Amino acid sequence: MKDYMKLKYVTFILALFFIGFSIVLTTVAFVKGDIGSVADWVSGLGSVFAIVAVYQQIKQSDRQYQDNKKSSLKIATGTRKEKEIIDGGISYSSNREIYFWAVNTGNVPDSFIFIGVCLEKDYKKIINTQDELTKMEYLNEYIREPFIEVALGLEKREFEIIQPHQISKEIVVPVSYFSDTWPEESKFCIVFMSAVGELYKKDVFTKNNKSA
Repeated sequence: MKDYMKLKYVTFILALFFIGFSIVLTTVAFVKGDIGSVADWVSGLGSVFAIVAVYQQIKQSDRQYQDNKKSSLKIATGTRKEKEIIDGGISYSSNREIYFWAVNTGNVPDSFIFIGVCLEKDYKKIINTQDELTKMEYLNEYIREPFIEVALGLEKREFEIIQPHQISKEIVVPVSYFSDTWPEESKFCIVFMSAVGELYKKDVFTKNNKSA
């Protein structure tokens, strides 16, 4: 990576030098009245365009290189009936639950954690906040961690390393949690966070204790 960055900067400096040198020579030629032939101008312009093309190619390669070094996350959700174990057998109740997992869609492994759920309108407040201190205050104020609350604190979510194009562990939250916590609301966000504090969310809509 260091060699790549050095090459990029050296090429950029050389491109600036040749463009600047060409401008100086052109200015001197105009002052002396020696503007050269058409062939000279065509050759000079061709050199300039070649330098610009090389620089654009370097920028594109740099952008692609940076993208390949990024991790990214997408969250998938679904709903189903809650399972109950009765007399050693499995049955399904009329209650529903939301289950979800995260997929690392980037090209490098990274650590992610499910930090909870919040109202869609509150999530917008969080991401639109420029001040980091206020953002942290909003995170603590608006995001609830139902997995802990529903489980009565018996299990705590931790950062999970997800390899590229692999999925996280499945997480389950009863649909009733949303309606019990926010009776008048129906638009929510499931929120994950990367190890560097980048947020990822998935919209969830509920109505009459059923996920739409």
